[in-house]
Amino acid sequence: MRSIATSTAEQLRQAFDASFAEPLRTDAEPPDDFLAIQVDADPHALRLADVASVLLLDAVTPLPSPLPELLGVIGFRGGLLPLYDLRAVLGYAGQRPARWAVVAAAAPLALAFDSFDGHLRVPRGAARRAADTSAARRHVQEILQGPGQHAGQVRPVVALASVLDTLTAAARRCAAGTA
Repeated sequence: MRSIATSTAEQLRQAFDASFAEPLRTDAEPPDDFLAIQVDADPHALRLADVASVLLLDAVTPLPSPLPELLGVIGFRGGLLPLYDLRAVLGYAGQRPARWAVVAAAAPLALAFDSFDGHLRVPRGAARRAADTSAARRHVQEILQGPGQHAGQVRPVVALASVLDTLTAAARRCAAGTA
């Protein structure tokens, strides 16, 4: 006859082992991740899901182009990517060379910006719909109130899909000779 202690130990062992076979239970939604950047001297953010890579700009090979946003090309993973000036796309004058770039996840191109401030992880839904829908802010559809060390800082979230649509349309007009 088995002792009660042996029986209880066996039940606990089985329950412990079975707990690893069950999916992880979480009640909270996964957080949203953003890259905190600066365009000119203004804080902005990019959704991390829209970004394939972050680069410290080294060498940019300029290209002649009727597109003022096109800075040139950069080497990336054994190939070349067009590099566009995010400042120009957003309407900034930007006089000094950009130091950083992101490679877009949705298209083979890079966007240059001034400063990389870090990674922001915020609760799902913390980015609020932007109230300003003017043409000057067409690439900003959300506003993020910075957490942690960025607390209280308001960051417009640049919608990379909107930026890519604008650059694609400009390149098509240029190719068609209607730029």
